[in-house]
Amino acid sequence: MLGALLAQSQQHDNELREQIMKHGETPTMAVVKYAKDRWAYVIPERKWLDTHSEDYELQKGMDAIALMASCGIFEDSSGTDDSIYKVLSTPSQGLVQIWGHEYRPDEANAMWVDKSGRKWLNTFKPMVIGSEMATAEEMAMIDAFFEFVVPDEDERYQVQQWIAQAVLKPEQRNEFALLLYGESNGTGKGTLQELLTRQIGYWNSLKPADSSEWALSRFKSDVDGKRLLILDELYYDGYAVSNKMKPFITEPMLDVEAKGKPLKTMRNHLNVMASSNSIQPLWLDDSDRRWMCVRVEWANPNENKDHSDNIEQSKIVARFRHWLETSDRADAVIRYFLMGIVLDDWDVSKAPMTDAKRSLINGSVSIAEDNFKHSYDYGDALVVQRVEIFKGHNVAVARQKQWLEESGFKAVDGRVSLNGIQARDWVITPKGLEAGMCPKMNGKELMSLLEAHQMDGCSPFHTPTARM
Repeated sequence: MLGALLAQSQQHDNELREQIMKHGETPTMAVVKYAKDRWAYVIPERKWLDTHSEDYELQKGMDAIALMASCGIFEDSSGTDDSIYKVLSTPSQGLVQIWGHEYRPDEANAMWVDKSGRKWLNTFKPMVIGSEMATAEEMAMIDAFFEFVVPDEDERYQVQQWIAQAVLKPEQRNEFALLLYGESNGTGKGTLQELLTRQIGYWNSLKPADSSEWALSRFKSDVDGKRLLILDELYYDGYAVSNKMKPFITEPMLDVEAKGKPLKTMRNHLNVMASSNSIQPLWLDDSDRRWMCVRVEWANPNENKDHSDNIEQSKIVARFRHWLETSDRADAVIRYFLMGIVLDDWDVSKAPMTDAKRSLINGSVSIAEDNFKHSYDYGDALVVQRVEIFKGHNVAVARQKQWLEESGFKAVDGRVSLNGIQARDWVITPKGLEAGMCPKMNGKELMSLLEAHQMDGCSPFHTPTARM
């Protein structure tokens, strides 16, 4: 074991020495040029930033020089370290001096300057892919795949525009998410995720192990340094997931937190793509601008991919997936294909309406109504505020009033003050109506009944605990 570790250490030293000597004819010249290529001097920290480390580690200058010297590049290092440090610390000929580093896909260069004239290191590393024109056979295969996943021609081109924008325009992300859902398994949802990840770069992408758990969690600092967020296998849990994801889809700035660390404010560069095998993965209302939704199903959604009704479609997906994963040309051909998508008329700010999205909106309303009518418990309350009943749920006011009326509640006329709270949305519960309350009563009349109710040992007001 010890021998293996020593051999591994020796190999590392040899590789580092070889890398350094590529930068100059003499060891000293090579070390200086190698250091300039690898480190930057961070002015506020007074330390060196290692651009070769994944987390951009900060080091003391002498520690960085000792790291280079440890590979045995100098026969006699006495005095050498100090002289090299002096050269590299000279502003005119030493390391590039920066204020810090930030992930900036919207900046074209490796260095960018802020409004105060301070220089920053751009840590964004694009996925560099060439482009190759598809053969007629490849083009037919690509078209067949997209025609199956998105049968509607207009919606299909919109999905392709979303993908092309995400891949080709790092300076401007899509400000709405793309959701592919359907009960059928193996329909290409994961294949599109793979296509996007390969085009954008694995290091620029995040796919949480449990997407719903991640979406509802407090700690989301792992989106820092990412351009693509994939939420896989979302399952319906009411309003929570779509509500929690709002800032990641639309907000230009994000406050994210890691365990044991303070909040960090970062620019939002995320394109959000989600998938689900649930028929109702998200709660959406009819004013939603954040989600473009496409339903993907086999011809016979009640059967698996090997059923005779579905086998031809299954072959289309399998063939495309195999080509994507095994062909040396696939990434370059897809890049060329995406470069042909016209983005001049593409609106990155508003999700197009689709039939699948209308279905989700209608399903969300039906579930919200069912949850309210069967789960809402007003306890002993005679009156409640409508805003409290529907708190956290984006249900249109007209629907709120309709559901309350159908469930036996009556809205109080106008603005009244009850227990020091003046509002226009007081509603009388069925129990309040039994106690003699009516919508035309003023605040004083209602309060007299509330006080009598309270004397009976009951709470006249109620903050609902049974959420929809």
